[in-house]
Amino acid sequence: MIVVIMCMACGKKGPPLPPLVKLPVAPADLVAERRGDTVDLQFTVPSTNTDGTRPANMSRAEVYAITAPKTVPPLTDEQLLKRGTRVGGVTVKAPKDPNETADADDPADEVDPPEGPGLDQGALARLAESLTEDMLQPVELPKDSKRSKGPLPGDDASGPLLSPPPTVVSRTYAAFGTSPRGRKGPLSRRIEVPLIAPPSPPSAPKIAYDERAVSLTWTPVAPGASVQAADTDDVLPSRPPRPPSS
Repeated sequence: MIVVIMCMACGKKGPPLPPLVKLPVAPADLVAERRGDTVDLQFTVPSTNTDGTRPANMSRAEVYAITAPKTVPPLTDEQLLKRGTRVGGVTVKAPKDPNETADADDPADEVDPPEGPGLDQGALARLAESLTEDMLQPVELPKDSKRSKGPLPGDDASGPLLSPPPTVVSRTYAAFGTSPRGRKGPLSRRIEVPLIAPPSPPSAPKIAYDERAVSLTWTPVAPGASVQAADTDDVLPSRPPRPPSS
């Protein structure tokens, strides 16, 4: 005679959990350099997900920018994306199956490499933005984001009455990766480019050479503001106020 014993396990039923969606980490090494009316941008394409697995579940990397004065508190990522503008993006090779990933300590050949058109994950991406008159104008921000409640850092009621600091308008850039289904990963660090007038070009250089050396000479560019010399030895020189360079 055969006896079959069946064991029943009891457990608490819960609501079904949504599938785990892997998202790429934020692009690293974001750099923005202004040359005249052009801003050159570069960043490293993500190669891992936020949970440390690889390859990154992404097919594009995007860059957004916003022109605004510095705010207290700073703009949130949501405000930057909603009120900013899309600078551009690059296509990135995507994994064949986003669910097949390897952990950080797994061998490199544990999973198939990303495929398709675009940059390799981990490669250096480059973009450029040409500044227009519209981009130089700051966006209109909500009133509650222009100033926090209470005194600003550095406010001192006991000190001398000073004029308000000059408003420096900057264009702020941030990058992020997107999955093949359009899900956004976390934003990179922000890079601010001050929108101040560029200096005038220097004069044409003069070239001289002999059998041992070649020399270049030119007239230096005049500064935008000069330092006023003191009339007497017992008076300190004055310096005109000007916005910070960064």
